[in-house]
Amino acid sequence: MGCLLNLVVVITSLRARNVVYKEMQDKLLGFLVFIFFLWSLFSSLRGFMNLFHPVFTIEFVKVLNSLFMIFIFAVNLALGVERYFIVSKASDVERRNGMIAVGFTFFLFTILLIMGYLSLKSDSDAKTNLEVETEISTFFDILQPVILITFWCILILMTCAIYAGTYFVSKRLLEQSLVRRPELIPIYSRKVLGSSFVMGMSIFIAYAPMFIFTLLDSDQKLLAVDRAAKIRMQVANFFLAADVIITPCKLPTPSDIFSYNTQLLYYIFDQRQDKLS
Repeated sequence: MGCLLNLVVVITSLRARNVVYKEMQDKLLGFLVFIFFLWSLFSSLRGFMNLFHPVFTIEFVKVLNSLFMIFIFAVNLALGVERYFIVSKASDVERRNGMIAVGFTFFLFTILLIMGYLSLKSDSDAKTNLEVETEISTFFDILQPVILITFWCILILMTCAIYAGTYFVSKRLLEQSLVRRPELIPIYSRKVLGSSFVMGMSIFIAYAPMFIFTLLDSDQKLLAVDRAAKIRMQVANFFLAADVIITPCKLPTPSDIFSYNTQLLYYIFDQRQDKLS
């Protein structure tokens, strides 16, 4: 069902791409939905993959799941960076360098995960199947959660820093525009703060359960037989799937709030000036 719904969104947006994908943040949101579609498609097909080579495909599934999460993290962080650039009116060079920095950071983590997996595979010829299975299981039961949790912690810190910067830039712009009405600055600053907080916390709400339960249920064999662990992972998957709803929703960005409130204040000021005159 998730695969079909994501496919409908992808097809609909592509048909209206000239209208939907005008800005960079719109393109990033479209790419995020496309990643979720690929992940849903792969999750639907992985049952058939297990019929061919159970040991390889189980670990291969873990690698691809990790890569999908890395891509989702990268797009979410890129969205935060793009929103900051919109508010700060950054130049094209600054935007390009910012996106390159985000891409390079997540590229390093991707290479680390893939190299760890391939290094174990390259030594498999000289070992028994049991030894290979034990090594691979140990790697993915211990190192994979560590890598992903490290990802998440870095992402949270970077996201908080980006949206904090967005808030302070927006607040400075508000102070400049409301120099004649300083009593209104705290009111609109709180609105900008609330918008930045909601957008920054969306990544935490969607992924915190997955990483918490990954720590609790790092033993994959226990996860296969423990009913409580299965329920926890289903809850985590629910919040994970909610990211496709939380992130693309049309929350007012600080720049949106600033633009709207500035126009409103100018209108009020002009009306009062007319009455005084």
